[in-house]
Amino acid sequence: MQTFESTEPPAPSSFTKGIRGKWVSSRIFLVLSFLLAIIYFYLASESFSRTSRKTFDEAVYHHMGVQLQVDMSAYHAIPLALSLAPGRPIPDYLTQPLYKHPPLFSYFILIAQILGGSTYATSALVSAFFGAATILLVYGIGKVCYNALTGFVSAFLLAFNPIHAICGQKIWLATTLTFFMTAAVLLTLVGLKRKQPYLFLLASAAIGLATLTKYPGILALPLLAIPIWLSRPSKPILFGYFAIPFLFFLPWLQWNMEVYGLDLFYNNFVIHFAASYQETPLTIWLLVGFSICLFCLVIWALNNPHIFKSLPKIRFQPPIPHGRSLLAFAIVGALIIPVMQGLNWHYFPETSWALGFFHKEPFYFYIERMLIYSPLFLGAFLVPLWFRQQPNSARYLFIYAYPLLIFYILWDNFQCRYIEPVIPVMAILAAHGLVVAMGTKMVLTIGKLRIPLSVLVALVSCYAVIRMIQFNIIFSYPNTACYF
Repeated sequence: MQTFESTEPPAPSSFTKGIRGKWVSSRIFLVLSFLLAIIYFYLASESFSRTSRKTFDEAVYHHMGVQLQVDMSAYHAIPLALSLAPGRPIPDYLTQPLYKHPPLFSYFILIAQILGGSTYATSALVSAFFGAATILLVYGIGKVCYNALTGFVSAFLLAFNPIHAICGQKIWLATTLTFFMTAAVLLTLVGLKRKQPYLFLLASAAIGLATLTKYPGILALPLLAIPIWLSRPSKPILFGYFAIPFLFFLPWLQWNMEVYGLDLFYNNFVIHFAASYQETPLTIWLLVGFSICLFCLVIWALNNPHIFKSLPKIRFQPPIPHGRSLLAFAIVGALIIPVMQGLNWHYFPETSWALGFFHKEPFYFYIERMLIYSPLFLGAFLVPLWFRQQPNSARYLFIYAYPLLIFYILWDNFQCRYIEPVIPVMAILAAHGLVVAMGTKMVLTIGKLRIPLSVLVALVSCYAVIRMIQFNIIFSYPNTACYF
């Protein structure tokens, strides 16, 4: 009897189907994240033109971009200071031969003006671009730490976060600084996951660019050094990681030395800290001490690797029955007021154009504002209770985000744009908490009524998102806020 072999292709295995399904879903979520970035860029650039009122910093950066087209070394605000009304009090740094912040952001404005003309709208495209690009970085970090769905939810929470929205429609350096610091986080985590140490050097270069945007960018160096050291890279890689940011910084340091000479460090202290030191000397000393301790911690880690090797294995388990649940209730109780304010349809927090308006606010100002502007960020403060259950890469997000937030709290100059570098990582942690809560099988029983907890989470989340968008429509996109 003649037999025939089947010409049909073999059915794919379940494993192959799973790989293909993951690849397809990743592509879909990546495309959706690109769409979020495009929407963000459009809204930020469009919102900028809705008001003619500009913050003083915006005028400074725009005019410096115009100056740099004529003279690449004209990195100062002296002409603008001279053009102000006589008798108007002006900060000392406006009359300095070099502007107080490193020049990278201003040179980006210069490039934008060369390509698109010397208008305010063109200058604003720099902030909008880096704000949009950060959304894609957040998708990448969420995918590396958890999965593509978490990455997309993270990108969504960031795209419509009011703090990120406002920073992207101002000629401020916040989104540029945030982009490079977040890029350093992504490169570090990808390098760890793929065991490609050369990516640590690219992360270090990103930190160098962040520092050339604003000095606090260097904070990412010691914070990301911990996971890098735990991976036991070669000595050249480790040396390069610490050396590259300082190599990036050398031209700016040399420029300052040529202008200020040996008085460089004293002049910079006066420009950045003098006023604050007279008002709150303890805070300045705490910041200096915190920086020194952080540096010493990194050096100590290099000589005691066995201590830090066990850091990801630390078990956060309260030594009492149901302790974690009790801590979760305590955190929710402590943060419930700003969360409820954020969910209140008729509540909008106070804003101002007056310099130093929030200077006397309590230490929890940033945490409070984060939750008011986006109540779903509550998850970012609850996820650390499940530290042990997190992947290593996600644990490193805690090590990065919370010390950075503490630094800005200790800085004691409350403006929400300052915590912009913290917002992307907090969005990732919040997204993970949200995805986990949505997937829970717990059921809430009230008498004979049984309600899946995931349904309640979905309803509250949808309302919180609508509230966040409503907040942007009324508060953010009109571009009428300065200090918020």
